[in-house]
Amino acid sequence: MNKVISLGLALILAVSMSSLGNTESIKEHPEEARYHHQKSRESNVDHPQDMVRLLKTHLDLNQEQQSKIRQLTVANKKEIIPLKSSVEVTKIEIHELLMATETDEKKLQDNLDKLADLRSKIEKSRIHLILEIKKLLTKAQLEKLSTMPLFESHGPMSR
Repeated sequence: MNKVISLGLALILAVSMSSLGNTESIKEHPEEARYHHQKSRESNVDHPQDMVRLLKTHLDLNQEQQSKIRQLTVANKKEIIPLKSSVEVTKIEIHELLMATETDEKKLQDNLDKLADLRSKIEKSRIHLILEIKKLLTKAQLEKLSTMPLFESHGPMSR
């Protein structure tokens, strides 16, 4: 019984120590961690409130526009979450197939096709959201939108 308890404690300690190890680079270089966090927040408008805040700040949205954009982004987020989850599961399945002694190439190809399809659905959903948001904007807001760094002409928000 004592061996089981000792083994359990050792396992918990090992897991705890390994998770602490992941934070060492953050402790050693906090400014780098802040920079990467900020850059990811700027380039990744995944949260509905971030999208509304960004557009409100730069485009002077009225209350109705803010409300409709918030509704659209929440609906989009609900649609994308299960797709992202499926992407992660599929990536794990691909990894398992690749690491197997004998790789079933048919299953591997099927999973690669599934991964590509899921990623395509996510991107199409995001583009659909952008198009729906653009429908809510005035001509002046659309002009201003095209000058925003996040939505320059080479990006998905281009007209």
